[in-house]
Amino acid sequence: RTYIQATPSKIGAERMAVVVQEVAGTKHGEAYYPDISGVARSYDYWPFGSCENTDGMANVALGLGKTIVDGGVSFRFCPLHPNVPHYGSVRELMKQSQKTLYAVALGSQVGHTGLDDSATLVQLDLADAERDGVAEELVSTYDPQSDRLYPGTGRDGARVLDFGPMLQGDAFPLARIVGLMLRMGEVSLGCPVEIEFAATLDDRTAQVLCRQM
Repeated sequence: RTYIQATPSKIGAERMAVVVQEVAGTKHGEAYYPDISGVARSYDYWPFGSCENTDGMANVALGLGKTIVDGGVSFRFCPLHPNVPHYGSVRELMKQSQKTLYAVALGSQVGHTGLDDSATLVQLDLADAERDGVAEELVSTYDPQSDRLYPGTGRDGARVLDFGPMLQGDAFPLARIVGLMLRMGEVSLGCPVEIEFAATLDDRTAQVLCRQM
C-alpha cells in the first residue's frame, strides 16, 4: 500500500496474491522450529573444488529460514558432492558456523498493528537446541588434539553446526533429498531452479516432513 501511494496507480486497481503456508517444525517448550531450513539452487555460480556449476548448491541452517533469508550464518554444501569442503580449514569453519537460531515464540501476542518479528520470534542458542535433543544429528564435535571434527555429540568439545552426521554419515540422506528436489524441479520447469525448504525429523528417526515452494 505504501508503494502504491508513491506511484500514479490506484490501490483499487491493484491485485496481489497471498500464500498462507504451514510452518514446519516441532514444539520445544515455548518455542517452535524445524530441524533444518534451507535454500537450494540447481546452478552454482561459485562452485568449490571439484564441483561443477550444474552440480548445484545448498545453504542450510537450524531453526527458521529467517537465518538464511536475512543473510545470516548458514552451512553451504554441494548436494552431489557433500564431502567436498567449502571452507579452508576446520578453524575457519568453526568461526563461520551458526551459533544462534530463530524460533516461533508460542506465547507471543500479536496486536492489531500487524506482524512484527520482535513480537513473534525468539532467538535461541545452539546449546538450547542440544538441550531440546535436536543437535545430535546436526552437529560435529571439535577435538583440539587432532584438530578434527567428529560427527555427533558423543565426545566432549566445542559443537560445530556442520550437519556432519547427515552429510558425512548416514543419520539422514539430506544431500540426496536436496539433489532429488533440484533435479525434479529442473525437469519439470526446463530451467535452473531455486527451492526453499524446511524439514523436521519425526521422533528423531529417518522420517521427514518437508515443506517446499
